[in-house]
Amino acid sequence: MSEWLKEPVSKTGVGASLSRVRISPSPLMCSVYVIWSEKLKKRYIGSTEDVDKRLNQHNSGKTPFTSRGIPWNKIHVEKYSSIIEARARERFLKSGKGREWLDKMYPDLRKKDVVC
Repeated sequence: MSEWLKEPVSKTGVGASLSRVRISPSPLMCSVYVIWSEKLKKRYIGSTEDVDKRLNQHNSGKTPFTSRGIPWNKIHVEKYSSIIEARARERFLKSGKGREWLDKMYPDLRKKDVVC
C-alpha cells in the first residue's frame, strides 16, 4: 500500500509545492531523466522508477505532451534512492538554473542559440 506525504518535502522549500508525493513502500531506485526530440528541438524532463519503460511510453504516443515529438532520445539520467530526492532534482532541472545547467552540459541540444 502506498503512502502519501502531505507535508512540504524539506525545510528549505525545495519541492515544497509537491503537496502530495507518492512514497513507494519498495526500495526501488527512482531516476530523473531528460529526453530530446530532434523534431521539436525540445527536451522533456521527468522522473520514474523505470526509464526505459517510460521512454517507450513517450515514443508510443501514450503521453499527450510528448506525442508530437516522436522519436524521443534519452540524453541524461540520474538515479536517486528516494522519490523525494528525484522530484527535488526534477524540479531543479525544470527551473531557470537547471535549464542553464542542461544547456552547459548539452550545448548542441538547445532550441535556439543564446547570444552571450
